[in-house]
Amino acid sequence: MRHVHRLEEVARALDQDDDYDDRLDDSNQQTLNKVMSNQREQWAEERAIRAEDKRNKEKGARRLLEDAAQVNTARFSAEIIVFSR
Repeated sequence: MRHVHRLEEVARALDQDDDYDDRLDDSNQQTLNKVMSNQREQWAEERAIRAEDKRNKEKGARRLLEDAAQVNTARFSAEIIVFSR
């Protein structure tokens, strides 16, 4: 009878241990989900920053080309004026 009682105690302890493991697994999964969510948000922010930087560089390059075209146009106009005199 004592062995049966001891086996019942061991079974209850194992059940409690399994419950603890399940709670620990749930907690670990929740932590992992939060970490991954934060990481995805960080990646999205980094992509947005890189996209904005790329747009700004493209705008800057366009402005340089436009400025160069205006300088070339002005230079060409000046040459026409000089040659036409």
